[in-house]
Amino acid sequence: MPELVVLGTTALYELRYTPEGDLDGAVRHTGRELIGACRRDIEQLLADGEELLSFHDRVTAPLLAARAGREARHEQ
Repeated sequence: MPELVVLGTTALYELRYTPEGDLDGAVRHTGRELIGACRRDIEQLLADGEELLSFHDRVTAPLLAARAGREARHEQ
């Protein structure tokens, strides 16, 4: 999934990174159809997404608790 920065309806920047993960610039897109399509896709992803706190409570917290329990048993 590319990392995108959308500036209204006038510009879309696709961020580029080196294989090491350092920012290596961006490609600027100005096509209104492309910008509109990307904006719609982003809006849909946000609408379909889950709030971070509820995701954490549902998925991450139980995993962390189980891991902490295993580590505590291992230390005994």
